[in-house]
Amino acid sequence: MIVYEILQVYKPLFVLMARNGISCNDFVYLDMYFEYTRLKQSGMQEKETYKLLSKLHKISASTIRKKIALFNSNVVL
Repeated sequence: MIVYEILQVYKPLFVLMARNGISCNDFVYLDMYFEYTRLKQSGMQEKETYKLLSKLHKISASTIRKKIALFNSNVVL
């Protein structure tokens, strides 16, 4: 498949993502998000959750907060 064909096929999805502030690279944070939800459900405090995830994934707590807020937000169609 040629690049323009992929872009053409998925253009509606890319437009939707751009309109909602979702980057194509945000998929790299999915595992972190699922770990966050698991830790929260197990009763871990939010501050400790950010600290642990920051250490495990080598990203700042502020990035974790931003991505969690993004992943929990509603998509505008």
